[in-house]
Amino acid sequence: MRQLISVLLVVFTFLAMSNNSFSQNVNVSSTSPVTNVNYATLKLATQAINAGTHGSLAGGNAITVKINGDITETAPDTLRNVTGTTISVYPTTSVSVFANFAGTAAVLTLDNADNVTVDGRLNGSGARSMRIKWEANGSRCFKLVNGSSSNIIRYVDCIGLAYSGTIIDINLGTIALGGNNNNVIENCVTSRGTRGIQSFGAAGADNTNNTIKDCKIYNALQIPINMSIANNGGTLTGNEITYDSVAMLGLANSYAYGIQILGGGNWTVSNNKIYNILKRFYTSGYGIIGILFAPLKPTSAVTSKIDSYNNMISITNDTNVLYSDVIFGMYIQDGNITGSPNDGVAYTCNSYNNTVLVGGDGMALGDLAWAYINDMGTGAAAVPGCTSNDYNNICINRRFNAGTGGQEVGMQIDTSGTSTKFADYNFAISTDPSVGWNGSMNGWLYESIKQFKDTACVFGWHHMTAFKDANFVSNFNLHLAGPVGGDMNGLPNAFAVTDIDGTTRNSTYPYRGCDEGAALKVLTLQACLEGKVNDGEVTVVLRDAGCANKSTSTGYLNVNNNTAKICFGDSISNGTGYTIACQSLNHVETYSASMPSFSSGLMTYDFTSSQSQAYGGNQTAGPPSCFYGGDVTGDSIIDLSDITKIFNDAGVFLGGCRLISDVNSDEFVDLTDLSIAFNNSANFVGLVSPCPEPRPTETTKTKQPKMMTKPLKPIEKKRFNVAMTD
Repeated sequence: MRQLISVLLVVFTFLAMSNNSFSQNVNVSSTSPVTNVNYATLKLATQAINAGTHGSLAGGNAITVKINGDITETAPDTLRNVTGTTISVYPTTSVSVFANFAGTAAVLTLDNADNVTVDGRLNGSGARSMRIKWEANGSRCFKLVNGSSSNIIRYVDCIGLAYSGTIIDINLGTIALGGNNNNVIENCVTSRGTRGIQSFGAAGADNTNNTIKDCKIYNALQIPINMSIANNGGTLTGNEITYDSVAMLGLANSYAYGIQILGGGNWTVSNNKIYNILKRFYTSGYGIIGILFAPLKPTSAVTSKIDSYNNMISITNDTNVLYSDVIFGMYIQDGNITGSPNDGVAYTCNSYNNTVLVGGDGMALGDLAWAYINDMGTGAAAVPGCTSNDYNNICINRRFNAGTGGQEVGMQIDTSGTSTKFADYNFAISTDPSVGWNGSMNGWLYESIKQFKDTACVFGWHHMTAFKDANFVSNFNLHLAGPVGGDMNGLPNAFAVTDIDGTTRNSTYPYRGCDEGAALKVLTLQACLEGKVNDGEVTVVLRDAGCANKSTSTGYLNVNNNTAKICFGDSISNGTGYTIACQSLNHVETYSASMPSFSSGLMTYDFTSSQSQAYGGNQTAGPPSCFYGGDVTGDSIIDLSDITKIFNDAGVFLGGCRLISDVNSDEFVDLTDLSIAFNNSANFVGLVSPCPEPRPTETTKTKQPKMMTKPLKPIEKKRFNVAMTD
């Protein structure tokens, strides 16, 4: 009997030791002093580190925390006052950290803690192996406070249970300890919460230069990435933001923004993908925004700048349930959120090569939807001194069923007496046949690209902007899908030298939008517009042997060398002959005498070398041979109606840019213009075409410009107050 009892005691002791060893899944080691201790939970490990068990936290020491198996945290953990020592946390196998405690505290808070790295990869360098999963009604995984700086959180999956709070929270600093600065959150996955990743600084202690990169933020109820007040610059790049949870469909969020920047300083916002964000609760005046820029004055920044490029934004839903009366794909404005210009900061916004798609059903609620809008510097409380550069953006609005008073707009950029703006090489369109407007400017809505350019030319804008649609892989994947037509060439720039996938862009003819495609085909067109003293716009239509329009693209003929570069996409083939039809503002449409073809993406055609280079010899004798001027009515013949129009305009001393009656483009309508038209009228000059009438033409819309039915106002202060609180 005694022998049996002894055996049982040995067995029980062995089992207890085995169980104790198994449950010690957190190992902490240090270099000075040399320690190596196991703990049951991360809470016990951090308490020991804070107590000095593993040496100084002020320097001369390196502490390593290894998570060797699943653990359950029943209370929040904090690392405090780590001011010189480095701390590394990583798993040694695939692990789950289960959070099972009440309240809004984070699983791990860094409190005045610097140089802490939490790396969810195996042994800090291998496969992704760590997740934090809430089992109680919470969501916060990490929180940085009181000057925590130069920390790295990477490759950790953070799964909240509640749709409240912030999953990864760079929170308040103090004036004494400073802001939470130079932290990096990268390759993390967050799910649920009100915010996915947020930086929310304190007055007098801005959070400065934090980086959020290559993260995936799922199902954040309101703002997946929120760079709120008291932030001074940072980098947001390569992140993916979306909703993919069925549970989201039952939640009543009153607004949904993908990325919001309210902080000043210098920001880079690039290569982010935002799609399928939605709002399930209808509230008038509250909406959906893909990316919002409205920076406030930071405490310490001298200058403020936002470089935004290569972002892909899709706010659409195949089931057409976007319950919102205000939708903006990308919204650029000042930070005058309290109605006072003293709150905002004057900043420069460089917005290049972004692709935006807005869609969904407006539910006949009279909604307003813009794919892209820049109204910085407008309104009574405008922040003076702002500058913007809006180039190479693709802005597509396919939203429908807006209802009475609704407006669906492709791109709006408003002028301002208090700011400086430049805009060109953009794509914009709205496909709604009744309330869709391709462009908007200063309270006016436009469907015609000509009328839009006629207005914009006063400001030097939109010479190469086109009102065209684009083909995408899907509503949520805005990579380009064929065929690609004309006018896709953008302006080379120092920001988007690669595309959203890292593909190097063509240095001379890069694509517009976030996606770079195959090299564009380039037509070197040598042509002359009779009488022109300034560069002249020319639209080239390539027609096949059956006179079908295969592609249209626009360029400007240099008045000094009579040359324009006209770009086309893969809708045009190498080795196929095309008739070149050249259209312009007030010259007779002229066709090529032959059907040249592209070879290795290049083609040259010279109209100027001989009158016979035009079909039917329908241009001046030269040299150089030029397209006949004076067709100001656009009826393809120069006659008394053209002469009358020019005469009347000259009689009132009409002047300005892009005037239809200004044949020689010197910005004055006078005798010179009248003389050109009169001489050509006397010779019965008109269109000579190889194509039978009526010629195939591109579909054009005929709605005339009109004032907005609902003039846009800055977002109400109450909305920002909601967006700024946690």
